[in-house]
Amino acid sequence: MFLKIYLPLKPISVNSMYYGNKKFGKTQATRDWYQAVFDRIRHQPEDFKRLREYFNPSKHVYRVYIEVLVPETVFYTKNGSMTNKVVEISNLEKSIIDTLLLEKFFSESGNLQSDDRYLQYMESKKVPTERYWGINVKIEIVEKPKAEPA
Repeated sequence: MFLKIYLPLKPISVNSMYYGNKKFGKTQATRDWYQAVFDRIRHQPEDFKRLREYFNPSKHVYRVYIEVLVPETVFYTKNGSMTNKVVEISNLEKSIIDTLLLEKFFSESGNLQSDDRYLQYMESKKVPTERYWGINVKIEIVEKPKAEPA
């Protein structure tokens, strides 16, 4: 069982989410980004409900694929090498996973109301596009893995 969601957003880096220090809270840009993700989740309430009802933590884990779409003019420099203007993959995964999974955001979004400890597999990539930003996410519920023999 799986769910696909497209977020027509530029990704946000976990490094830029707070005002200099976590004790000062999240930036307005971060709060706006979260709200935009919540708005998209609310467009697919039945899809999220179907996954919430199917997921059994004693039997299942999540497998997530994230594809970040980046305008080619931002992705590459004039000489064709990758720029440093694109968020590092490991810095963008956390914000996406949190908004789609965590129970603390359920009342605002209707997300999966789960815990990211059940995220067993993840694959992420950045993809150049002609002109637009976006994030494609596929969340699968799969059988939890069996123990490897010793």
